[in-house]
Amino acid sequence: MTAQTWGNLVRDTAYPGYNGPRPRVQLWHGTADTTLNYENLSQEILQWTNVLGVSSTPVATTTPEANWTETQYGSTSNPQVEAFSISGAGHVLPIEGEGMEADAIDFFGLNNTGSSSPPPSSTPTPTPSASSPPPSGGACSVTYTTTSQWTGGFVAQVVIGDTGSSAISSWTLKFTFPGDQQITSDFNGTASQSGENATLTNASYNGAISPGGSVTVGFQGTWTSSDAAPASFTLNGATCT
Repeated sequence: MTAQTWGNLVRDTAYPGYNGPRPRVQLWHGTADTTLNYENLSQEILQWTNVLGVSSTPVATTTPEANWTETQYGSTSNPQVEAFSISGAGHVLPIEGEGMEADAIDFFGLNNTGSSSPPPSSTPTPTPSASSPPPSGGACSVTYTTTSQWTGGFVAQVVIGDTGSSAISSWTLKFTFPGDQQITSDFNGTASQSGENATLTNASYNGAISPGGSVTVGFQGTWTSSDAAPASFTLNGATCT
């Protein structure tokens, strides 16, 4: 089935009416599995990238162990979906040097005693000091993409970039919907809305943006007559390109 059809099974069938947050997803499959069809892996990737509002095209492909292929979706610094294909493995996946456990523990933030929120599964961006200034005018960029849209609903992805020379230690993004969109759930941040005015603030694990770096956030929402993209954005009070 298509990614949209798979995603609708989650949104409309598995738990109708649920609008709360959803966790990131990590997938593991062996190519020689005779219990679960290996094709499940590609279909799960389509489903969960659609549900979490990111592209099903991987942003990174690596080989962390021999015969392992790792693909990440959404963001290399904070992937929403991560998949492992293990060549020749059956239904009981091999554990080489506890690599599987270590990667899963890291991906879900279980080794991060300072926060209950998941950190990036890859090398995190260094956290600047609390005194690091927010961006000034022209020091930020925003790319807004409607990744999925259906009658009455949509999923949007927002990539926030630091184009200045100073690191950002925390951020608040504000914008105005030109249509009648209403945010119903968010990921990688906290969304709030008053009328047409919306605000996104960072999660505990992605407030830091280094110069030249970016973070990806997003949300799901409803619309009636228009789902047009916002025309402008401000980050910590500065207008972004």
